Amino acid sequence: MSVVEKFNSLNGKTISRKRIESVIDLAKKENNAEIIYRLSKVLRANPSVNSFKFNIEQYPTTRLNAPRHTGSYKEALDNCGRLKPGYKFEKGRVVKIERKKPVKKTAKPKVAVKKQAKPTKKAPASTNAKTPVKPLAKKAVKPTVTRKRKSDPKKQLELFGMNGRKKTTGLKAPVVETVEPVNEPVPVVQQRSRNPRALNIGAAGNDGPASYFTVMGEEGKFLQAVERKPHHSVVITMDGEQGAGKTTTLYKFMNAFASHGNSCLFISGEEHPQSSLAIEKRDKYLSSQAIANTDIVAEVNSMNDLYDLIKDYEIIFIDSWQKLVRMVGAIRLDEDLRKKFNGKVFVIIFQQTTDGRTKGGSEIVFDGDIIIKMYKQPSFNDNYAAFDKNRYTKIPIENIRYNIANGTVYNPNEVTEQEAENIEIDYSKLNFETT
Repeated sequence: MSVVEKFNSLNGKTISRKRIESVIDLAKKENNAEIIYRLSKVLRANPSVNSFKFNIEQYPTTRLNAPRHTGSYKEALDNCGRLKPGYKFEKGRVVKIERKKPVKKTAKPKVAVKKQAKPTKKAPASTNAKTPVKPLAKKAVKPTVTRKRKSDPKKQLELFGMNGRKKTTGLKAPVVETVEPVNEPVPVVQQRSRNPRALNIGAAGNDGPASYFTVMGEEGKFLQAVERKPHHSVVITMDGEQGAGKTTTLYKFMNAFASHGNSCLFISGEEHPQSSLAIEKRDKYLSSQAIANTDIVAEVNSMNDLYDLIKDYEIIFIDSWQKLVRMVGAIRLDEDLRKKFNGKVFVIIFQQTTDGRTKGGSEIVFDGDIIIKMYKQPSFNDNYAAFDKNRYTKIPIENIRYNIANGTVYNPNEVTEQEAENIEIDYSKLNFETT
């Protein structure tokens, strides 16, 4: 998409400042001074505004040229609207490049220095006697000693949380003596020849700290961390049986990503953007800020068309993978998407067959960095999403779920206070005495 088409597409939309700056960067690459001038003027006039409602009136078909302007623009632009040599754009303004004159270096006078003869050292007298060398003494490691304490069944239960109550504050923890570590010599790493493509593992990641996308709300709590990879992209897959809530979850994820300003593209192969179903979900699940940062397309003509669409966005939502394959032909998730682009996120729905298998082969789903399974219950209000795999999880995946209807995160294994009070324990059958 050219910068003129991208500029015209802003008409009638609410656009974030970050989106406008990306259009200005594209205009600089295409040397379109007209768009740079117009958008930069808007940003300079409103330095504290983060979103703008665009209304483009009578966009001119001719380029910006010198006869139409005065001042620095008249001097810097030729009749075709291009910058003349010796000028550049800086912060939305035309600036003349001033070349610094080279400074002549004055030669310093040479001073003759007399070299002094080094004193010669006499070699020590040879001797046949050998000096005894004492071996290094290793520090003794003190054994770990725990003080025995007479056990109380009730206090033991409180200590291990078996009765649902908090640990008694008066119960002291066992005392453990500290152990001094033995300092061992560090082995010397010998220099070796290696293939130039093989990077030492200690040098990896030294370009800077990892960068992550901001994901709002409960969906962000569920995903925990989504990396903006410097190389390759992150793939999030979702699959489940019909009626489990895959499309509903996709829209809620879309709102969580786009509300913070991430640019999103939705390839809607299941529902046409003009259909009442798509419009109803848009109005129900997407905020006004998310709508401003999300574009939608129904048809993809070829692989090249797909690549041309993807390159301008950060987050790409696809519903569904099977419909995309019908539109563009044979496509590989790992080679043609995840490794083809850098720093993007692909959120893709996979359809299932009647017997619960993924259409097109289950091995495709395994290429994802985050694999989400949808589970259908007798009531839609109880349908939930859970991780089958999450490379970025901070907690065990069996302890986190996402309720699709309510859009809330919960721990299915957490015992509530009411459940803890209802637990009855027969203390007479428990014995904590040690022999």
